[in-house]
Amino acid sequence: MGYHQHVEIRLISETTIGAISRLQELMRSKKDLLGNKELPKIMFADLSASSKLGYYDSRQNLIVIDERLSKGCENELDAVFLHELSHFKNWSENSLLDHGPEFRRCCTLLGVSEGFDKAKVKISEEKKKAISDKVEKLIALSSSPFEAEAASALKKAQQLMMEYNIAIKEDEDKLYAVSVLKKNRFCYHEKLLFQIVQMLSGAMSVIEKKRNAANEAVFYGSLEQVEFSMYLWEHLVAEMEKCVKNEKSKRHGFDKRSFRIGLASGLLSRIKENTSKDMEKALTNTVEGTRTIYNRLMKARLHYRKLSSGIVDTGSYNSGKNAAGSITIPSNEHKTGYKRIGSQKNT
Repeated sequence: MGYHQHVEIRLISETTIGAISRLQELMRSKKDLLGNKELPKIMFADLSASSKLGYYDSRQNLIVIDERLSKGCENELDAVFLHELSHFKNWSENSLLDHGPEFRRCCTLLGVSEGFDKAKVKISEEKKKAISDKVEKLIALSSSPFEAEAASALKKAQQLMMEYNIAIKEDEDKLYAVSVLKKNRFCYHEKLLFQIVQMLSGAMSVIEKKRNAANEAVFYGSLEQVEFSMYLWEHLVAEMEKCVKNEKSKRHGFDKRSFRIGLASGLLSRIKENTSKDMEKALTNTVEGTRTIYNRLMKARLHYRKLSSGIVDTGSYNSGKNAAGSITIPSNEHKTGYKRIGSQKNT
């Protein structure tokens, strides 16, 4: 049915949008050195759960960079990006993803900074993270009512910021996004499942139309919301397919499409009946808040669209509605251990 397991959670903010634009320009400036292959896509994600600052995914032709780098030193961001771009070049020319001689040759050609042509380039970032934490504490101390202590803390913070090229930026609106399904055309029951996941997770569901590629169903929200929405989507799809397989073995004249629509409709009704008005209002407000941020960051205006179904067999539809009562609905605690990033092991 087009469901895919390899998913990425990406970060969207004004900082990362600007950083991606700058990295794309940097990549275009190296185009003559990169050959005729399609250039990789660029994405920022939360890689704090791993030891990576970035990696190149050869399957999706995608460079993923740790979101922390978008807020730090531009030179370090460029160096990590060129490191991953060297992996792209090495893969394109030699089908290699290691850190051997060919990779180091690619690093030299692309102008990777000294020290960033090695596998473990995370040391300076870890040090900078510790310095950044120290700077934040010193800035907090600079508001001390004791003038001498406040002045000393501010001076020390400024020295560290200059020495390590650290910029402390104000908090900005940001969203995380995960694409759960890519298809040219989505089925009615899938659109109902998007609504269900939105109701349960608080993440906003968007069907993004693409001109020269398959359309995408994407969930936007906080990191916790999109992680849970990803888990919910795959859980509900798996549960639905179990019900389809079970019902198909029992009935003649079974219509899968009608059954799935009935099951999704029944599940949506069941959830609405068991959701308190206060909870439903809170989730609606959360989604609308996400919608406002999305519209501003993406310079878009999202609107609700009325769904139209295509029920062929009433009996199969009713069987689906009855089967909805057997589907388990997990709580947010069930998402523990879910991986945010893919299985790539390259830096």
